[in-house]
Amino acid sequence: MNEQEFLHNINNCRGIINKLVSLYATDYEERRDYTQEIIYQTWKSIGSYKGNAKFSTWLYRLALNTLIVLSRNKYVVSSVENLTDYEKPYSTSPHNDAEVLYMAIKMLESTEKAIITMHLDGYANDEIADYLGISTNNLTVKLHRVKEKIKKICTNGLN
Repeated sequence: MNEQEFLHNINNCRGIINKLVSLYATDYEERRDYTQEIIYQTWKSIGSYKGNAKFSTWLYRLALNTLIVLSRNKYVVSSVENLTDYEKPYSTSPHNDAEVLYMAIKMLESTEKAIITMHLDGYANDEIADYLGISTNNLTVKLHRVKEKIKKICTNGLN
């Protein structure tokens, strides 16, 4: 893949990158840095893209992996009082269901974010388990726990 094709593919997948980055970053500078790192890692890894899957699928997994690595040593929001402190991602109307879910996901640990993000984006449990290197049964348990954690965050953080 030449540079022009690469840039075309990256531009076509900008929405994927922005969505994932916004779940892991807390401010504009961090979003910009994470986006640049994803693009750099994608360019660096382009030789491993074999075309067996769509470029967007390959990029999604690479971006998610990059974000997990970047956020491993980063501060994790643990207080439910901070739920309403985050900037609103899509609208200015107070606390619609999508915003509440989005803010709750931002409060999860890196692996939990990956699990729920891939689940919400339509990946099958066996695909998510394969990506994380765990059994499908283990993933099912983790996914259930993540959903329960989100419910708890939403209930305790907004009432």
